[in-house]
Amino acid sequence: MAWYYNNEGDADGPHEDDVMEALASQGKVIGGTLVSKAGSGEWGAVEEALPSWWKPAPAVFPPAPAARGPKPAALPEQALPARLQPVAPMRGPELGKPAQKPGFFTRLFGKGSSKD
Repeated sequence: MAWYYNNEGDADGPHEDDVMEALASQGKVIGGTLVSKAGSGEWGAVEEALPSWWKPAPAVFPPAPAARGPKPAALPEQALPARLQPVAPMRGPELGKPAQKPGFFTRLFGKGSSKD
């Protein structure tokens, strides 16, 4: 069967199946290339027309990411400089900071339980 293909805007052909298969293997006819059977006048993408000579390219997947090595061992806290030591949050009058302020509704309506 004879075929035409869209070669940069020009109808190139007619070409027989073996020639079209060679053009596809060379990458000149790819999935979105418009093709037409000789005499039909209808054009469509080669991947939709599915002629006998068309063999879609295999799916190409990106390489898998490299495996990560084991996590490094954590340093003991004594090994950290003093400025990097974690500090626990401090609250309440016994720790030198004022107790937490009453919540929004307590301030707004003056209600709520008092914590002693």
